[in-house]
Amino acid sequence: MKIVYVEWLDAASARGWNGSKAANGLILIRSVGFLIEKTKHFMAISTSQNQQDNCLDPLSIPRNAIKKYKVLKTIGD
Repeated sequence: MKIVYVEWLDAASARGWNGSKAANGLILIRSVGFLIEKTKHFMAISTSQNQQDNCLDPLSIPRNAIKKYKVLKTIGD
């Protein structure tokens, strides 16, 4: 099991009345979590995992949105 740090780009948005440029561009997101799966199309992480490998709050990030990826720690295996 690996704990990873991921920097990735996400869509920007704004709520309510804003200027026309309030949601232009992309926003850099920084996430840390347990690596669930890594394929050529996406990387999936979760905030928590139990002993039965059930995941809490899984997040699938498209690989082409990932700008930086680092393994912080490997546990077991």
